[in-house]
Amino acid sequence: MKKLVVCMLIGAMVLGTTACGNKNTEESSVAESSSAVESSSAAESTQESVAESSEVVEPEIAPEEAGAWSEEMAGLREAVVTELGTDYWPAMAIPAEILEANFGLTSDMYVDYMGEMPMMSAHVDTLLIVKAAEGQEEAVEQALQAYRDVQAENSMQYPMNLGKVQASVVERMDSYVVLALLGGDTMDAEVQGGEEAVIKKCQEHNERALNVIAQKLGVER
Repeated sequence: MKKLVVCMLIGAMVLGTTACGNKNTEESSVAESSSAVESSSAAESTQESVAESSEVVEPEIAPEEAGAWSEEMAGLREAVVTELGTDYWPAMAIPAEILEANFGLTSDMYVDYMGEMPMMSAHVDTLLIVKAAEGQEEAVEQALQAYRDVQAENSMQYPMNLGKVQASVVERMDSYVVLALLGGDTMDAEVQGGEEAVIKKCQEHNERALNVIAQKLGVER
């Protein structure tokens, strides 16, 4: 009888141990599966974040800011840029709003134009080519001359621009009016010969620009 009881107790203990082992194995499997799911979700989230951060947002640029000039005006600009090379400093397209506010040219005064000015207010290099509307040639010329006069007054704030402004030219070519306020880097000229050397260099640059514009337009100066 005692042997039977002992055998029954041993059997119960074996069954209990097996059950606990299975339970622990199941809990371990569930934990491992849950951990794997969480790791996978975290990895996917990280990949999505990286993908989102690597997207490039293209800026929206207005046609004037992009320099979307007519074929004729783009050709005139290219001729001047090619002629002056790295000494062509105007870098920002002049939109119609600035053309009216700063230069006094309203839309009824011209049929086409190309204009570029410096991005920094401390610089003055500007190229403006205006195809005047019929009967507006003189008015356009006067407006650009007035702008040149204002720049001469303002150059007192930036003395290094005085020579450039003094050398600038407003010239009428048939129905076209050109403001050439160019010169590029004038530091060497100033060191070697002062303001007179700066004026001379800028005059030469303006002449070169006006010559290539006249050639493209087929007009004599």
